[in-house]
Amino acid sequence: MLKSGVVLLLVTAALFGLAEVWFAFGAYFTLGGSTPDPPLGELVRIDVCAAVSVGAATLSVVLSLIIRGRWGLLFAVLGGIGMIVAILLALVITSPQVDWRPGPEPAPDLPSNYQPCYSGSGKCN
Repeated sequence: MLKSGVVLLLVTAALFGLAEVWFAFGAYFTLGGSTPDPPLGELVRIDVCAAVSVGAATLSVVLSLIIRGRWGLLFAVLGGIGMIVAILLALVITSPQVDWRPGPEPAPDLPSNYQPCYSGSGKCN
């Protein structure tokens, strides 16, 4: 009975993790580019899927520790991997979006007597 419960929890964690990725992709990206501000309803769906995924993976680890033996160890390892993936996925997807693109290069410090060279002027540094 506990073995099937652990399997069901692992499948639930995987399905809700996939749903979380699906909703996040729909909220933040479109075929034409990215959407700057997703609606609150989509953010709530992402958070709920992340919470269910992490909770199911954590509960599967707890139940697999109760089983013990060879099956308990196997389910504990699978549940532990699932829990780590679910937590990392939840942290990455539900955290505020960070722009990872490099910013513009800082402007060099120019000397105080610098005069830019304009077209036709005879003064250039």
